Amino acid sequence: NSIVASATHLSHLHLHLSSPLSASPSVSDSGKSQCEIMNEESITVLEGESLFYVPFILEPNFNNKNVKWYKYSTQIQNISSDKKARVHYQGEALFLLNLNISDSGDYAAW
Repeated sequence: NSIVASATHLSHLHLHLSSPLSASPSVSDSGKSQCEIMNEESITVLEGESLFYVPFILEPNFNNKNVKWYKYSTQIQNISSDKKARVHYQGEALFLLNLNISDSGDYAAW
């Protein structure tokens, strides 16, 4: 599952949410995810707001206990599972607290 965030206004973030068909990450030489998208959703939030996101997973064999979240920018970055971190995950749920423009990017869970 991925989240694509881009700044649409100085104080707004537009989040584009999508879920992949496969539960295995694959990244091309350009750094783009090679997942097939199965559903999409858009959310607009204000800078400073928080987002709690639980993806809608259609795969019957998907084990949410093994989910890890990543952020794509110039490199793939691991998202923390530390509950004290401003951006973190618990199971399949992604938490982005006190959003700011630097949170823009692609997020994915596998």
